[in-house]
Amino acid sequence: MDSTSIVFRTTHGDFCPSTIEFDGLSDPELEALLQQTRDATLSVEAELEKRHSAILVAPSDLINDCENKLQKTLQNFKILGRLDARAAKSVELAVSILTNKQTVRGSKVYQDFLNDIVRYCGRGLALLCAASFGKHNIIGMNARSRTSLVYHLKSKKASLSSPDLDSLATQYKLPPEIGTELGGVAERPTEREGEIRVSTASGHIQIEKDTAQSSTEQSRQIQYMFSKAPTNQIPLLGSLLSDAVQTSHHWEMEMTLGEEMTDCLTTMIPKDQNQDISITLWVGLEAGLRLNDIFNLRPTWSSSLGHL
Repeated sequence: MDSTSIVFRTTHGDFCPSTIEFDGLSDPELEALLQQTRDATLSVEAELEKRHSAILVAPSDLINDCENKLQKTLQNFKILGRLDARAAKSVELAVSILTNKQTVRGSKVYQDFLNDIVRYCGRGLALLCAASFGKHNIIGMNARSRTSLVYHLKSKKASLSSPDLDSLATQYKLPPEIGTELGGVAERPTEREGEIRVSTASGHIQIEKDTAQSSTEQSRQIQYMFSKAPTNQIPLLGSLLSDAVQTSHHWEMEMTLGEEMTDCLTTMIPKDQNQDISITLWVGLEAGLRLNDIFNLRPTWSSSLGHL
């Protein structure tokens, strides 16, 4: 017998589940055993979850040091209403790294970290991190420490975030996630589809939105957004797409944090029910490029040329 085991105690004696003869037990006795087994299982699961969570959120010396730096920068900002010269320079570097393609490993690591903070905590907290830590402190951490820091900041988001930090992020032109419409590598095109450039008598250029395009945009307004798919449902996408999803940084972050739900799959449902639903997948870069080749997708937009 194993050193750890369960014993069922009944009016007929004590039994181990593997040796008990259920034929001799009445229905009420079986129901009582079933309920007690369920209660015991829930208690054990709750204890394991508590211990696992404690390991994840337990503040290490490194996390405590980062927290102190954040609080110091935040306090200075509240008093002065601005960043000091060192912090401002760190933010400017972060903006440059976020808005340009990075090929050097250290810069890519820092870019990924900042994007994770923007995604999970917002632009204001990303600015605060850049001002408090700088590039070299972040790339000097190992991957587990950076993940723990993201997890810690995510849990502290409510207490650290503020509209003033968000406004400051806008002032420094800190972009949303890389590749989004408002910033990052995929910059805004100078002229969008459905916009008409009109030269006035004074020589200024006005941009007017085509009426039909405006009407289409209104019909495409999102009414509902669905996400948080159970992670064990991703294989239902088929091996081609599920493998691509599981190579993404987003998926790796969720798995590291022990998430049981994933935001790698999102559906957006428009208000106009005559319009189609949009489905978005987060996939790894190399896997995404392979999908482009497999499906023979053609380029339709360029950051330098706009719509092609």
